[in-house]
Amino acid sequence: MQHVEVRRDEQIGWYEASLPLTERKKRGHFSTPPTLVERILDACGYSPDADLSHIRVLDPACGSGNFLAGAAQRLLQFGERMQLAPEERAELVQRNIWGFDPDPVSCFLAHMQLSAITNDACITGNPHMHQADSLALQWEPCVDLFLANPPYLAAKNNDLSGYRLAQQRGQADSYLLFLELALRVTRPGGWIGLVLPDPVLARLNAARERAQLLKQATLHHLWHLSGVFAAEVGAVVLIAQNTPAKSAHQVSWVRGSWRTTSHASPCPANAQQVAQSLFLSQPAAELRYLLSGEGGALLDRLRVSLYDASAGERRFAPLSEFVAISRGEELGRESPFLTPVEPESEIGATRAGTKGGGPAPTLHETACESAVQGRGRACPRPGPRPGP
Repeated sequence: MQHVEVRRDEQIGWYEASLPLTERKKRGHFSTPPTLVERILDACGYSPDADLSHIRVLDPACGSGNFLAGAAQRLLQFGERMQLAPEERAELVQRNIWGFDPDPVSCFLAHMQLSAITNDACITGNPHMHQADSLALQWEPCVDLFLANPPYLAAKNNDLSGYRLAQQRGQADSYLLFLELALRVTRPGGWIGLVLPDPVLARLNAARERAQLLKQATLHHLWHLSGVFAAEVGAVVLIAQNTPAKSAHQVSWVRGSWRTTSHASPCPANAQQVAQSLFLSQPAAELRYLLSGEGGALLDRLRVSLYDASAGERRFAPLSEFVAISRGEELGRESPFLTPVEPESEIGATRAGTKGGGPAPTLHETACESAVQGRGRACPRPGPRPGP
């Protein structure tokens, strides 16, 4: 059995490893780690101890089939627990496990994974693996567990206008089309487990899908993880049930590095709670949440630290001593939280105008000046070096 598992892992990694990183980014091809697959299945309640006989599982962008393989293994364990005959267990897999992907090599590898699992269980079957673009198909609510780590293809670099979903809502990044598909094909009471890029949290072009998710479904878990993939964006795992949330429902959320949380339980002790109604009431239904329990504004804490220290003890210290620093969510250029940078000529003229009776600098300006004292101007723009 161990030898088969090693060969299966090699099958999973071979195709992705053969693609240059630039090509993987272009295609949005990053396989879901098996450990994360297990955590998502646990959070969705897809366990061999439950009744899985009528739970139809769909991965509409299955890639090499990690989600389908994890689900099939649990389904076969359920069959063994129920003491089903090999033919009945094979029928379970064929009836309940469905995968689609437009890439023929990915479909081939997914089929190999599922075939290896069924062969290990000494059963034969023909799992539903189809080379097809699921976004181009006609769908109706028919899925009990929707699992996907869809490709992240940005609308600015890819023309997705040919899809019916994009025509109905306007041009959108590809992962938003899969989020909308999940809400449309999952049966009432069914579960959704999605791995999406973190721009879904706050980017303005995702506002429609966020609002629809929060109104239509109960969001149980939100995991914001860095370091899951060799990509420039973080990963967001959404675990939801397709039933409207109760007014007092609390969403469990975790934010951290995948390296430190990959072996944790699906509901780690450091998980925090936030009301789903609070998400829905925020501008553009942004999935923002409290990032720190520390009180006070950053500049106030810097000022207090500066004045509490004696003159001999004052020194420059890493900003990380005062505040946790990490990569933030991508907002998009249209976000009202982004303001244009003034040209240096205008900044200089403004500062010159304060001399000789002009308005005194504000506390904010004074604190900023103190923070960069002795280091020249803050964040200088790169330019030609002076000659010798």
